[in-house]
Order: sequence, then C-alpha cells, then structure tokens
Amino acid sequence: MNIVYLSDEVHQMVDLAETVGKIKGVDKVVPFSPPLTQEQCSEIVNRKEDLFIVVAGNPQHSSSERHSFFPVELANMGTNPGHVGFVDLNHIFLASADGVSAANRLQIHVRLTLVKLDHSKENPRVDTVPLKKLFIVGEPAEETFVEKLQKAGVELCGIWTGKPFDLTGHPAGLSGMPGQYTVTLQNVDESLESIQVGGMVVFNDGLSEQQKQYLLDGFLFSSKDKQTYIQPSHLRLSQAMKVVHSEQESRRASDFFVRFLDLSNVSHFVEDPHIDHEKCGLCGTCVKTCMFHASKLNYTKEETGVAEIYPNHCIACGNCVTACPTQARDLPAYPRDFFSSAWKELKTFQAGTDGLKILVIYCEANGHNAIAHLADNGSSVPSSCLFLRIRCGGMVDTQFIPDSFQAGFDGVAILVCARDECNNSVGSLDMERRLNLYRKVMQVTGMETGRMRIIPVHSGKFETVGDSLQQFADFLDGIKQDRKMFGTMTS
Repeated sequence: MNIVYLSDEVHQMVDLAETVGKIKGVDKVVPFSPPLTQEQCSEIVNRKEDLFIVVAGNPQHSSSERHSFFPVELANMGTNPGHVGFVDLNHIFLASADGVSAANRLQIHVRLTLVKLDHSKENPRVDTVPLKKLFIVGEPAEETFVEKLQKAGVELCGIWTGKPFDLTGHPAGLSGMPGQYTVTLQNVDESLESIQVGGMVVFNDGLSEQQKQYLLDGFLFSSKDKQTYIQPSHLRLSQAMKVVHSEQESRRASDFFVRFLDLSNVSHFVEDPHIDHEKCGLCGTCVKTCMFHASKLNYTKEETGVAEIYPNHCIACGNCVTACPTQARDLPAYPRDFFSSAWKELKTFQAGTDGLKILVIYCEANGHNAIAHLADNGSSVPSSCLFLRIRCGGMVDTQFIPDSFQAGFDGVAILVCARDECNNSVGSLDMERRLNLYRKVMQVTGMETGRMRIIPVHSGKFETVGDSLQQFADFLDGIKQDRKMFGTMTS
C-alpha cells in the first residue's frame, strides 16, 4: 500500500487533499499537522510492507518550527530510507503561477517519489553506541553549557577554547558514523592527530576569520592531505554537529548532546553505492574519481580482485556511479532505474505562462538551500521551471540532457555548489567536463548549446539564483521567438 501523509495546511492555490487523492498509485491519504507525532513515526516504522510519502513544508531546512521534523528521526527508529520519501511544498509553490500549475507540479512530484521508492534498494543498517565525548570549537556561549555536560558524564575536548580542553593544531578532517566520529587535527609541524568523539559543537562568536577558514577547510571541504577525510552528509543527517550563535542555541545544543550521547544505540543506514561485481571490470575509474578515497580495488579477494568501498569515508555523492563505464554501481537512494523511469512523469509537466518548460536539476547542498531561501523569502522564479533534486552535481549524467529534451523541455538548468564551496569539487569538475563534451555534440548536431546551463550557487548569494533562472528563461524565449518553427528546440 502507498500511503501519503499530507500536511493539513491550507493553500489558496490548490486543494492539497483533493489533488493528491486523485493521483494514480496513492492508496491512502492521511492528513497531519507537522511535525510528525511519535505515533505517526511508529506507524511508518512498523508497516514495513508499505511505502510512505510525507508531503509538507521543507522537512530539512525550513525556518518554521511547525515544519521542523527530520528524516533522521525515522531512521533512528528503524525506518529504511528506501521506505519513506518527502515532497517539499515550498518547492511546489515557488514557481506555480496558479492553481492548475500548482496541482500539476504536486502530482508530478508525488508520482516521481512513488517511482523512486519503487526502485530504491534497501540500505544496510549500522548500529553504533555514541561515545560520551564532545568536541568543542570556540568559547561556550552559555556559562552552564560545560557544567551541564560534565554533570551528565560527557568528556569534553576541543580547540580555541580556554582550559581544560585546549588542544594544539587545527581541524583537518572528519570521518565516521553517527555518534562515533574521528576528528583529525593537523599540528604546527604538519603531523596529524586523531581524536574519537561522539559529536561536535561550534561556537561561532569569538572565532577569528582564520579560525573560521580552518573550520571550512577541515569540516566542510575535503582536506588536501590524502590521509584525512570528511563526512558532511553523515553530519547533516545525524545532527551530531551543532553551530551555535546565541545563548538560546547553546542551551538547546547542550540539552541535545546530553540526550544524544546517552543513547544506548543510534541507527544509521549506509547510503554507499551498491556494486555488481559481475559487471565490474576493475578499471579503477571509481578510485580515480573519488576525492574522499572511499573506493579501492582489493586484489586479495577472489582470483581477479573486487572493488570495495570504505563506508566511513563515502558520502554517497554518486560521482563513481555516473563515472562507472560498465554501470556496475548504483546508489540506493537515487537508483539508475528511477532516472530512466522519471522522464515519463516529467513529460506531463505543463508549460509556464511564457510557453516554456525548463527542468531545473539541483543538488542537495547549495542548490537545495538556494531554492529553500527563495521560497522562505517569497521570491519568484519563472513559472516554466520544474525542480528535480539529485544528491550531488557529480551525479549528473550527460544522458539527462537528451532525455530532458525528448521529454519536451526547452532547456535544462543545473544548480550546483560553486566549485570553491563544494564538498565534492572533483565530482563537480567531472560533471562540467562531461557536460562540456556533450555541448560539443549539441553544436555538431545543430542544437543550440545554450539550452543547457550550469548555474554555480554561492552560499550567502542565494537570491541571485532567481535572477539567473529568469535570465535563462528570457534566453530560451528569445530562441523561441527567433525560430518560429521551433523544430530544433525539441529535437
């Protein structure tokens, strides 16, 4: 049975319940007031034979407390990620010009999520016991922060803080699973030191610009040193890293870590790519394309050797999946079969008020944050835009472009992190290389190369994305006006 938990909020454009209830494949619609209650989460966890879709405001980045539920809570209760999907209403209404447009987008996104869940594979589950040790960066914003954690038996360590947790060096990397992380410090003599911790808290106020840059280099980017790694995706999903800007946030962080580090078990579903060893030719492309050093070829197993993945290092970006020449790898959360089936649903998208259809592919990092920012601030984007989320820009395959044109889209915009801010700069570079090669194919075959556009997104400049999409729409409209027959646009 396919069950949709539908937010009970009222929208002037469209009747949510009526629209979702008409979707083929939806067996039951359950209204709820976000966030999900414990009972509702338990139902999703226990009914393992069913697929669930939660339709509400942004489940991960919304500024509204009313919508502040996180998929990780379901995972910690035992729900496999391939068992439940989320549809973000903020993205639905961002580009909707009227009720008909909103209903069309909502139906497409729910159907796409059903297709994705149908093709998703079960993720292996890993259980960890959180270490009662917290890594602190900066000076605690609240006097009782340290006292509260020490009283709960949490060991404290850190850098750029007063005694008793002074450490030398600066952060150079992070790896591990929820509740069990390895923080790597690089000392003045460039030697590396590792510390095992259960979580991390960063007090933003009082840090110098150099210290903040060390944080960016060490925890949001991959270290240039091949011995150190990062885990941005695991951090984001497990909520085991808190950035504090006020005393109120400090109190919430201390309460969280007192509870989290005292848990007897934390469940984590590994999102690493699945490997079909019968298809794998041991060419080493996966090793070459992974900047996190998560892939290896193990020649001690089998007669011919096997390709393997380091779970603690992999961030499930999907770059190795796209790069694999034999299609021996597949990402459970974004399987190949989903993308090959998605175009049938995308074909049903209705053109915007300008008569155009633009597919906007966006990554889960800056791309997602930019769209959330535009939605939260009431910004507008062209009504011709339909959004499709992927894990990372490194996942974008050249085949996406001709498939989009065959599905009737006039243009494809790709929103990805600016290269100097990207967690996966190698994957981003690989994507640009692949698409630029395909651009040459478009040129040779007489297609307008400008119909495909990569839009790098800088944090702090999310508002410019709306302007970039409008400029893209204006460009495509200009082509349409110049070529009244419009035949070459859809070939």
